Amino acid sequence: MILIFWGKWVGVLFLFLVTSTLCDSVLAAEICGAAGFVKTTINSLSRSVYVVKADKQLVPVVRPNTYPAQVNDYRGNLPVPCVSGKLGVADVGVVINTNDPYSVAVGDYYVQKRAIPSNNVLKIAIPVVYELNPAQLNVIRGQIDAFFGNRVQALALVWRSPFAVSDNGGANPIAYSGCNASITSAVTFGYRVPCSIGVEDWSDRFGNYFGYFNSSSGSPYKDFGIRISMLLAARTVEAARSLIDRGVLADGYMKSHASDTAQLHFLQTSDSVRSKRRSMYPSVGGGVRGVPLNINIDKFDFLQGASSVMWYATGTPVVANLSTNSFLPGAIGDNLTSSGGLMDLNSSPAAVGYQTNGFDWVDAGVTAMYGTTSEPLAFSEKFPNPNVLYGMYVQGVTLIEALWKSVQYPIQGLFVGEPLASPFE
Repeated sequence: MILIFWGKWVGVLFLFLVTSTLCDSVLAAEICGAAGFVKTTINSLSRSVYVVKADKQLVPVVRPNTYPAQVNDYRGNLPVPCVSGKLGVADVGVVINTNDPYSVAVGDYYVQKRAIPSNNVLKIAIPVVYELNPAQLNVIRGQIDAFFGNRVQALALVWRSPFAVSDNGGANPIAYSGCNASITSAVTFGYRVPCSIGVEDWSDRFGNYFGYFNSSSGSPYKDFGIRISMLLAARTVEAARSLIDRGVLADGYMKSHASDTAQLHFLQTSDSVRSKRRSMYPSVGGGVRGVPLNINIDKFDFLQGASSVMWYATGTPVVANLSTNSFLPGAIGDNLTSSGGLMDLNSSPAAVGYQTNGFDWVDAGVTAMYGTTSEPLAFSEKFPNPNVLYGMYVQGVTLIEALWKSVQYPIQGLFVGEPLASPFE
């Protein structure tokens, strides 16, 4: 039984944990439940309490009528549950665009390297544009549903474009709007307008994707009706093949390379707005029992010459000297900034307003990255919760699972990388 007090309230909330046990593979202080796991989160600003019950459904105990400027910006370490399983090769569907030579070449290579079953490979014709429109998206989602049915839990989208969906998409192949949804969220949930006249539309906040956030589920489609997706994108075919090779090499890497201590770097930069996740960083130290890693909280604007990097979390428009660092297989790049998910092949670091994007991270050697495709207004819930991502990843789940479970509001977020990498398995 847990007693929770907060604010000036006199109320007491009683929650019963069913068959709770300590989970050795997560933070020693975390309580992990079995089938009856119950998690609570308390919103320090709105005084709301949300409970994820045993059936994995989010139940609002108290919910405000309107949302303050910052909602559910978790302070401190959010408890992370023990996972109930992880995705495997048979759980992943691969979607290849026959209109795109990059997609065909990289898709075929990925299927071969990961031994993807042939009935898990869908080849369809998709417009090669930066943004799709909702009608085009609906056709693609219909083809995906008809082909895969309930056979797969996640998708590898093998292309560079499209990377977003908007009401104005589909016309100009190299244009993108200031208000769009990422292709990974749109394929997963369907198109949802992420903003309206510059003001955030929070109506989707309690949609079906929310329950997957920080959940123990090992089957997102079975449990929540969503196929989480990741864009297998790189600047060139050769770079994409290297990315895939890193993902395959990552499987079980930390167990077979126990002497190669993984370094997790969480930067607190001079940009206070983009460094607002500082309170969500895991505690500094040697990590969890049996997992060779170090957690570093760095007060730098960038890393330079760092080695054995497994995770680089920062907040800055341009990540300077990125290529000077050495990343381990399975490494994550994570930058809280406005347009890190704009996979614009025609953009240049010399351009005015340029921000480090997914191509830059992949070129530097990470195996996955996350960035937004339209202005997120620095809401930290639109980016990975560092403690949740950390707690999930070290349990041995795949990259796609750890990243997706760590983002509370992923509508604008683009997940890029090799989905099945699992360095801590």
